[in-house]
Amino acid sequence: ANKSLALSPNNLEGLLVHGYVFGSRNDYLNAQSVYQKVIERYPQSMEGYFYLGMCQMALRNYKSALENLYQSSQSPALRANAFRYMGDIYSQTGNQEEAQKFYKMAGQ
Repeated sequence: ANKSLALSPNNLEGLLVHGYVFGSRNDYLNAQSVYQKVIERYPQSMEGYFYLGMCQMALRNYKSALENLYQSSQSPALRANAFRYMGDIYSQTGNQEEAQKFYKMAGQ
């Protein structure tokens, strides 16, 4: 991942891969930093919002996670997963009513 960043530090795919590598190592703080760069440089990247939300969820920063997952749900390709993870957050924080609403919207 570092090699692709060295070649093109502003490359969307390189940044996403770099963040994914950190995330796959459960290094959510560094992954979060990378995905924040993705959003700053590529505000239209719904994947950036989605993966940032996933990192924030892992770090138990639920308010920000909900905001970023909701933003990513604008992408039809990410919508079901975004809503499912939003349901998980509401479930984990004891709001079963909201959880069920998002699970239903996710098609579960």
